[in-house]
Amino acid sequence: MRSNYGRPLRNYLKDHVHLKQIIDFGELSVFPEAATFPAMYLTEKKDHADSAITIYARIPSLDFKSLENVIASLGVSLPPSSFEGENWTLAEEDDTAIMQKMDSLSDPLGNYADNSIKEELLQDLMRHSL
Repeated sequence: MRSNYGRPLRNYLKDHVHLKQIIDFGELSVFPEAATFPAMYLTEKKDHADSAITIYARIPSLDFKSLENVIASLGVSLPPSSFEGENWTLAEEDDTAIMQKMDSLSDPLGNYADNSIKEELLQDLMRHSL
C-alpha cells in the first residue's frame, strides 16, 4: 500500500475501480510458510461518482468467527482523497488533517541533523556486522 513496487497496482486500482473495502492483515501469518503482508481489496466498476467512501479495516488477529463482524466493528471510512498522490493515506479524514497540519508547521529532523544520524547509524551497523 505504500511500497514502490506496489505503485502500478495502486494507480490501476485508483484509475479503474472503486475500492469498496480494504482488509489489511498486516504481518499476521495468514500463510504460515510465507512472510507476507496480505490484504484483500473488494472493488466494483468505476461507473459512478468518485466521491464514494472506502472502508478500511486493519485486522489485529486471525482469531475471529466472522470476518464481516470484525470489519463492521473496526472498519473506518476513508474519503477519496486518501488515494491521491504516490502513497495512500489509510486514516480517517480528521486524522489525516491533523497529520497534514503537523507536517506543514514542522521542520524535518534532517534539517537539523544534516544526515549525520544516518551516517552514524550506518557506521554503527558496519561495526556490529563485522
